[in-house]
Amino acid sequence: MRKPIQWQGEALVWHRWLGIATCVLFLLWYVSGIVMIYARMPTLDTAERLKRLPELAAARITVSPTAAWQATAEAGTWRQTVLTTIAKRPAYRFLTAKGDRIVSYADRPQAQRSFTQIEAETSLRTYLGNGQSFV
Repeated sequence: MRKPIQWQGEALVWHRWLGIATCVLFLLWYVSGIVMIYARMPTLDTAERLKRLPELAAARITVSPTAAWQATAEAGTWRQTVLTTIAKRPAYRFLTAKGDRIVSYADRPQAQRSFTQIEAETSLRTYLGNGQSFV
């Protein structure tokens, strides 16, 4: 009859307790997922969102929505357009028929599909106000 090696018994104990700890971890992960499904996420109401938006410089608007759309060089028509301020410039945000979003500025026809990190951070700092962190 062979005598069991000492470390095999220790390995079985470690394996059992690591399995129990892992099961507890996954149980907490599962329960937190269910909570996240039904818990409400924080939202901004319309008044709060509009209060933080920068003023629209209507005097600087020199391009019509049609001319701004033509500057995008997109074929077809847009489904929706919103006049807003981006980086302290008036801009049209277009939603294309394919679901893409394109920005064309209203002070001079210049289309843009994406923004640099600096432009995005500047816009967010303007929205949040001074002294607030977004990280």
